[in-house]
Amino acid sequence: MFVEFFETCGPYYVRSVRKVSKLDTTFNYSSESKQASRNFSRGIAATATLPVFGGYNSRSHNWAENSLSNTLTIEIKAFGFSTKMVQNQHIGLVATDFEQYHDVLDTAFQLMQVPDSGVIASIELAPWTHNWQFQLAGNM
Repeated sequence: MFVEFFETCGPYYVRSVRKVSKLDTTFNYSSESKQASRNFSRGIAATATLPVFGGYNSRSHNWAENSLSNTLTIEIKAFGFSTKMVQNQHIGLVATDFEQYHDVLDTAFQLMQVPDSGVIASIELAPWTHNWQFQLAGNM
């Protein structure tokens, strides 16, 4: 009984799979003044942090007043997201300002929670003999 099973299935089974999703953002802007650049950079760092984690609320700040915001470009790279949800609901991960960037963060967070999202990072293999259901079925 067990010989045929192990010949067919092998001695190990996949116990768990670890998946990873990632969102990288680069903020680019140009400035003539070092002080203005530092201030703008601090504002970006505070704004880019999610409000849940104590980040700055960009919706209450008027970025249009800052002359450096005119030169700002936001480059977003994502991998490991579920493409089914993106295609079906026409979701985008494109932002041209901080208001849209927070929408991208919200969307990315939702996409990371979809069960089929993620790139496989590792797989845990275990011997069948360590599986209690296998032992129970085989009267071990």
